[in-house]
Amino acid sequence: MAQIVAKYPEKIKDWAAVRRELHQHPEISGQEKNTARIISRYLEMFLPERMTRGIGKTGILALFHGNEPGPTTWFRAELDALPIEETDRPYSSQKPGVAHLCGHDGHMTVLLALAQLLYQKPVPKGRIGLLFQPAEETGAGAERMIKSTKLKKLFPDQIFAVHNLPGYPKDTIIIKDGNFTSAVVSLAMRFKGHTAHAAEPDKAVNPGQIILDLWKKAQQLTVLDPGSEKYAIITPVHFRLGSKDYGITPGNGELHLTIRTHTDDRLRKIIDLGDNEKKLKVGDLINFRLKYMGALSLFNSDYVEKIVIEDEKSLEIDRRFKDRRNRSV
Repeated sequence: MAQIVAKYPEKIKDWAAVRRELHQHPEISGQEKNTARIISRYLEMFLPERMTRGIGKTGILALFHGNEPGPTTWFRAELDALPIEETDRPYSSQKPGVAHLCGHDGHMTVLLALAQLLYQKPVPKGRIGLLFQPAEETGAGAERMIKSTKLKKLFPDQIFAVHNLPGYPKDTIIIKDGNFTSAVVSLAMRFKGHTAHAAEPDKAVNPGQIILDLWKKAQQLTVLDPGSEKYAIITPVHFRLGSKDYGITPGNGELHLTIRTHTDDRLRKIIDLGDNEKKLKVGDLINFRLKYMGALSLFNSDYVEKIVIEDEKSLEIDRRFKDRRNRSV
């Protein structure tokens, strides 16, 4: 053991540098192999009693034992980044189109610093687990880790998810009664009509108007007052319409939203996850088909005949894992 410790500095002092290393090498959900290697490299410095890799593909669990038997407590951070381009900064992402803009690089660094503390000052009783979860942004990583045989008989008595919270003093831990974060669901709608020449738009079925209507509806349903029972943030995060061809009237498009509310009940009133097919108002323009992540009930449109689930399995995964239930501390 002494020979292993001698290979590494006894204490890392510049944790900002560790975070920036992670920040410069982000990986999207399901592709966190290099991130997992970096995390493993640091964890090995602090000699956990047990380290399990490859949980749910790239997940890691490091266990630190106390001097006496006792309860097992885990702390969780996430490995994945977002598929978003980052603006320039001294330690910007070196991978185009991918960046740690949800704070996961910071969460991982916090747990690594905790690993160092556990190495220097072991807990008197019980076990501490540091869990690094893959594919948190898509929800798929949680499912894979829960089903993994590598976690068999290792489940904790309690587990805490770590998340940064800007606007508070440094070295502060924030707790509160009740719900801490919003209930969230992501929604992607894809529309298919048919194209025509730009000089003959009357011969096309153009989804542009329905995308505009849904965007406006999202704004109307947004209630920013956090004290209101109807509080809801419906954010359009991406849309696409046709192609960059000036001679073509668009025949396809898509709109992506995230919906946040204080409670699950309020979320259910906004979005219905129950029906396999939802009949909506029928107007003159029909035959749009929607492939989506979650069923849609509130955006009645004169242009849509019905919502069609094209992949029931993916919807079920979405219902269980992408519908982020509000979490309590």
